[in-house]
Amino acid sequence: MNTSVPGQSSFDSTRWTLVLRAKGDDLTPAQTARIRREALGKLIETYWKPLYCFLRRKGHAKPDAEDLTQSFFATFLEKDFLKSVDRDKGRFRTFLLVALEHFISNEYDKARAQKRGGMLRVLSLDFDDAERRYVTEPSSNETPEKLYLRKWTRTLTQQVMDQLQDEFKKSDKAELFAAIQPHLAGGEDYASLAEKLNMSVSNVKVTVHRARNRYRELLRQSVRDTVESDAQVDAELWELINAL
Repeated sequence: MNTSVPGQSSFDSTRWTLVLRAKGDDLTPAQTARIRREALGKLIETYWKPLYCFLRRKGHAKPDAEDLTQSFFATFLEKDFLKSVDRDKGRFRTFLLVALEHFISNEYDKARAQKRGGMLRVLSLDFDDAERRYVTEPSSNETPEKLYLRKWTRTLTQQVMDQLQDEFKKSDKAELFAAIQPHLAGGEDYASLAEKLNMSVSNVKVTVHRARNRYRELLRQSVRDTVESDAQVDAELWELINAL
């Protein structure tokens, strides 16, 4: 059995820095807005659910939270909100929360009127899944901001695990990944795993070690894609790990 962990593969990701810096002498304002809108749309598709949970924890009923989320993101993309919200844009998760608060305070009534008039395009968001994730949260005194951070972290880490799984699948090692995945976070019963995979214990250890290292690489890259500079990655990783 080939036990090597798949090497680094390319996968679609949208760096927050590219969103922030989508400009240039060769771009018209319309082109710049379009690039930002498309890039933000990809980021939003991945990270909107933590914001929905934030709204629910703030006390908004399910229908109101759905309407707020849809209206916020649709208006966000339509109006190129990136230009109008002048705050710390170092972290995409921080920017989203600040932009939402700005929207609720200044734009929501107008967005609702446009939506009723059929002028506002909305995104296709799976609110049933978002609500299931929210209602599974234990009842606690956790603030909406802390819940948002924890949901953001879980979304990010699950995305990274999915990327790692996809790399194994592309290398025809889907069964190997399924076997070692429970061991990536600990529980190092290498003898039982070696017997299950018909491998030596030493090969199992090497395989799990490589998979863990690859997961860390992917996690670091994913975090890098949501902050403005390399200097912010370590601090962001530390904050996210502590949120779990």
